[in-house]
Amino acid sequence: MFVADLLPSLLARRRGGALAALVALSCSSPELDTLTGISIAPRPFSAEQIRAENPPGTVLLFRIERDGRVPILQETRFVSADEKGAVIQVSFTDENGEALGERSTSEATWRELRDHATFPALHTGRLADWIEVPAGTFECWLYTVSAASEGEPILTRYWFAKSRPGPPIQVEVQRAGQTVMRTVLLQASHS
Repeated sequence: MFVADLLPSLLARRRGGALAALVALSCSSPELDTLTGISIAPRPFSAEQIRAENPPGTVLLFRIERDGRVPILQETRFVSADEKGAVIQVSFTDENGEALGERSTSEATWRELRDHATFPALHTGRLADWIEVPAGTFECWLYTVSAASEGEPILTRYWFAKSRPGPPIQVEVQRAGQTVMRTVLLQASHS
């Protein structure tokens, strides 16, 4: 389904070439989600990989840009962790550092964090890619997920850095061909 849609962009890739991307798509065997019975695309990381990359003290800073709104910053901090999961604090500020609301704290298992990257195989393409964001240049898995809302096509792209298991380092949402939201990793640190 996605090969025909992605072929022009595959041919234009500056690194890796179209053949490598097509091989990545064809070698990605979907698995069956045991709760829903729906075939899902291969996830970019295991729960164990996410755990290893995000020990207590890990801080991820993202910029969120939404159509027609002032950009905001999101800080995600891994406060504590064990073999089962992590305690995570999330806070939002404007670009000048002014707090926007209260900091929230939640607990999640490593498996729950892994499952955030669960996409239906029928509507998902995956290929190898490179991306440059303020946090650096990364070799990635690019997931392209198609959907529709109120009759309008929605295309969401997730770039997962192969060297940084965890949330995507960039997300773009397009509605009817227009970018309406972009989230990008500004900085990742371990204290």
